[in-house]
Amino acid sequence: MKTFKVIFGVFALAITIGLFVSCVKEESNHYYDELREAVTQGQLVITGLENYNGKIITATRAGLGDTVTGNGDYFVAFGQVSHGYLRGELVNGAVKITNAKITDGQVTLKVYNVIISRTIPTFYGNYNGNDKNVLFNVYIYITDDDYGPTAEGTITVDFTDGIGSGQFVLN
Repeated sequence: MKTFKVIFGVFALAITIGLFVSCVKEESNHYYDELREAVTQGQLVITGLENYNGKIITATRAGLGDTVTGNGDYFVAFGQVSHGYLRGELVNGAVKITNAKITDGQVTLKVYNVIISRTIPTFYGNYNGNDKNVLFNVYIYITDDDYGPTAEGTITVDFTDGIGSGQFVLN
């Protein structure tokens, strides 16, 4: 009986060590090991969304310009963007986007200036501009898992120090 307990104990210990090693190995193979929220001063309040309470929303500037080289004004508006880092280095393409939920007929989104380049990682940076008559395409979804928007529209915004607002217009 004593031999059985020893063998069982060794066997249980081996399984525990095996599970621990496999978990550690799996965690080290992630695309990124840290998420850091992208910082922006940019803010966009969209009103006129009473028919879409509870749904989620995103917006992108229409006519994005030359996004491959990073030239042109590429603005996006989401609930939040976080960049992925691996061992302290920014990972190109490792981005977590959190959409915002519409409540009480409106939503407040964070506005990011996006830099896309062949030589540096894609980066969602601070927007604090004073651009006028900026046309955004607005996309409304039922959930984050939708393949296509429930509704699409536009909004024209005048920014002051990165902050703007406007009324949703259904396409």
